Amino acid sequence: PLRDGLNLVAKEYVAARKGQGGSLVLSEFTGASVVVDGAILTNPYSHRRMDEAIDAALMMPMAEQRERMQRMERAVDTLSVANWASEQLNALEH
Repeated sequence: PLRDGLNLVAKEYVAARKGQGGSLVLSEFTGASVVVDGAILTNPYSHRRMDEAIDAALMMPMAEQRERMQRMERAVDTLSVANWASEQLNALEH
């Protein structure tokens, strides 16, 4: 999608690739773009930016893929339902 809330497909991709390399190209307008650190963000309305993002993902060295994937894994692991609920309750209290 070009815009959405918290994109679960992006998080599912990261969970499915755990311990492996891989690249994630993600619209900068998705909710997941602010929490999935390591994704290649792009403006889906710009053909040039999309081309650049896809090229970067395809040409990315495996070492960088693994490093980015580890960052995304940490983000996904940290954003559990329990953590989300706790943050919501804390926000209501303050």
